[in-house]
Amino acid sequence: MPPRFNGYSPQPINPHQYKRCKAKIKKLSEAGADRGRGQAKPLTYDHAVSMLTIGNPFDKAIVALAFMAGLRRSETAALTWNDLEESENENLLIHVRTSRTNRAGEDTDIRLLKNGFAKAVRDLRSGASEHDPVIGLKPQRIRQRITALAKQAGITHKLTAHSGRVGLASELTARGASTTETMLAGNWKTARMVAHYSAGAKAQRGAVAKFL
Repeated sequence: MPPRFNGYSPQPINPHQYKRCKAKIKKLSEAGADRGRGQAKPLTYDHAVSMLTIGNPFDKAIVALAFMAGLRRSETAALTWNDLEESENENLLIHVRTSRTNRAGEDTDIRLLKNGFAKAVRDLRSGASEHDPVIGLKPQRIRQRITALAKQAGITHKLTAHSGRVGLASELTARGASTTETMLAGNWKTARMVAHYSAGAKAQRGAVAKFL
């Protein structure tokens, strides 16, 4: 007979119920992976372009990956040259093998870099093998580099490593991209997260902006 605690006798764990419960917890964890502690300030396209003109090559590549590819700092840290693919018009395709919302690597997740953003990453390639890291910095250090470069660029509000991802959703929405297009660009799993990040951009394109 199972031991009793304060008059309560625990029941044996049903393995099927345990498996379902574990799956639900994982799903909830992945759904909230983008939330963090409050929303980061967005990195705008103009600010990202200005940051590409200063700093060292690693800083420029970090900004390019954070903004146009919408990578989280952990994804940037894990990126190797084997994950990059040359595409037409001198664009770069970024294959994100695993992420906070795709831990098993089962989903196809490909991001795009173009123009100066692609060049900023490509300029780091010299002499590197395909299995070498693109950036080679820990996630915490990546956050620090973005914050420092933003200050150097004269950006008054504090930016974090997640600011690029928030800025991508905001900029695409402001330029007329649909929710589905934006979700594909940053591999967001839910329209709710895109709406959360781009709320300001939607307000600027809304009824008040148009009619008042």
